[in-house]
Amino acid sequence: MAHYASGTVLTCGHGECGCRVRVESECGCAHPESHPEARYVCACGAPMVTVDDDPKATGSSAG
Repeated sequence: MAHYASGTVLTCGHGECGCRVRVESECGCAHPESHPEARYVCACGAPMVTVDDDPKATGSSAG
């Protein structure tokens, strides 16, 4: 699992979802890379990505 610092904002990687979550506390797992199946996942099943990594996060969301 990727390591996310407290305060990191994640958004759904699915283009039509747009939900967001904020990491309140960092994961305390000593070896998160040993559990590749452990990841933040949206309710729709798509992986969560940092807002900085999400190309749809730039620009206006008004439409």
